[in-house]
Amino acid sequence: MSYRNAAYLQATNSIIGRWVGFKTVLRNLTVAGKAAVKMELWLNDSADRVTWSKVYDMTDDGSFGGDASSCGRQRGACPSPGAAPIATFRWDSA
Repeated sequence: MSYRNAAYLQATNSIIGRWVGFKTVLRNLTVAGKAAVKMELWLNDSADRVTWSKVYDMTDDGSFGGDASSCGRQRGACPSPGAAPIATFRWDSA
Protein backbone atom coordinates (compact mmCIF):
# COMPACT_ATOMS: atom_id res chain seq x y z
CA MET A 1 0.00 0.00 0.00
CA SER A 2 1.26 3.44 -0.85
CA TYR A 3 0.14 6.95 -0.02
CA ARG A 4 0.61 10.25 -1.72
CA ASN A 5 -0.09 13.47 0.07
CA ALA A 6 -1.52 16.33 -1.95
CA ALA A 7 -1.76 19.98 -1.12
CA TYR A 8 -4.82 20.92 0.95
CA LEU A 9 -7.77 21.95 -1.18
CA GLN A 10 -11.01 23.31 0.22
CA ALA A 11 -13.53 21.61 -2.07
CA THR A 12 -16.65 22.49 -0.08
CA ASN A 13 -17.91 23.91 3.19
CA SER A 14 -18.69 21.77 6.22
CA ILE A 15 -20.67 18.63 5.42
CA ILE A 16 -22.02 18.30 8.96
CA GLY A 17 -25.79 17.82 8.80
CA ARG A 18 -26.03 17.60 5.01
CA TRP A 19 -25.56 15.12 2.19
CA VAL A 20 -22.96 15.42 -0.57
CA GLY A 21 -22.00 13.09 -3.38
CA PHE A 22 -18.41 11.85 -3.64
CA LYS A 23 -17.11 9.59 -6.41
CA THR A 24 -13.90 8.45 -8.04
CA VAL A 25 -13.22 7.77 -11.71
CA LEU A 26 -10.28 5.61 -12.79
CA ARG A 27 -9.19 5.46 -16.44
CA ASN A 28 -6.50 3.26 -17.95
CA LEU A 29 -4.29 5.09 -20.45
CA THR A 30 -0.82 5.09 -21.95
CA VAL A 31 1.86 7.65 -21.05
CA ALA A 32 5.12 7.58 -23.01
CA GLY A 33 4.30 4.06 -24.20
CA LYS A 34 3.69 2.68 -20.70
CA ALA A 35 0.50 1.73 -18.87
CA ALA A 36 -0.83 4.43 -16.57
CA VAL A 37 -4.01 5.27 -14.67
CA LYS A 38 -5.71 8.64 -14.36
CA MET A 39 -7.53 9.01 -11.04
CA GLU A 40 -10.16 11.70 -10.49
CA LEU A 41 -12.20 12.81 -7.47
CA TRP A 42 -15.62 14.36 -8.08
CA LEU A 43 -17.98 16.18 -5.68
CA ASN A 44 -21.72 16.72 -5.95
CA ASP A 45 -21.97 19.51 -3.39
CA SER A 46 -25.74 19.98 -3.64
CA ALA A 47 -26.53 16.22 -3.48
CA ASP A 48 -28.80 16.63 -6.50
CA ARG A 49 -27.04 13.68 -8.22
CA VAL A 50 -26.60 15.80 -11.34
CA THR A 51 -24.17 18.67 -10.69
CA TRP A 52 -20.67 17.20 -10.33
CA SER A 53 -17.39 19.14 -10.08
CA LYS A 54 -13.96 17.59 -10.45
CA VAL A 55 -11.97 18.56 -7.34
CA TYR A 56 -8.74 16.60 -7.90
CA ASP A 57 -6.95 14.43 -10.44
CA MET A 58 -3.57 12.78 -10.85
CA THR A 59 -1.97 10.28 -13.18
CA ASP A 60 -0.16 7.22 -11.83
CA ASP A 61 2.52 6.41 -14.41
CA GLY A 62 4.38 3.95 -12.20
CA SER A 63 6.36 6.52 -10.23
CA PHE A 64 3.54 7.00 -7.71
CA GLY A 65 3.77 5.83 -4.12
CA GLY A 66 6.31 3.75 -2.31
CA ASP A 67 6.38 0.00 -1.65
CA ALA A 68 5.43 -2.03 -4.74
CA SER A 69 5.75 -5.42 -3.04
CA SER A 70 1.98 -5.96 -3.39
CA CYS A 71 2.45 -6.48 -7.14
CA GLY A 72 5.79 -8.30 -6.90
CA ARG A 73 7.85 -5.53 -8.48
CA GLN A 74 10.28 -2.87 -7.43
CA ARG A 75 9.31 0.63 -6.29
CA GLY A 76 7.63 2.67 -9.02
CA ALA A 77 6.92 -0.31 -11.25
CA CYS A 78 3.21 -0.68 -10.56
CA PRO A 79 0.76 1.78 -12.00
CA SER A 80 -2.65 1.00 -10.53
CA PRO A 81 -3.92 -1.43 -13.23
CA GLY A 82 -1.12 -3.91 -12.44
CA ALA A 83 -1.14 -3.46 -8.68
CA ALA A 84 -4.71 -4.17 -7.63
CA PRO A 85 -8.30 -3.90 -8.87
CA ILE A 86 -9.13 -1.14 -6.37
CA ALA A 87 -7.93 2.29 -5.30
CA THR A 88 -8.80 4.06 -2.08
CA PHE A 89 -8.86 7.74 -1.26
CA ARG A 90 -8.49 9.08 2.24
CA TRP A 91 -10.34 12.26 3.15
CA ASP A 92 -8.97 13.46 6.49
CA SER A 93 -10.93 15.97 8.58
CA ALA A 94 -14.02 15.71 6.40
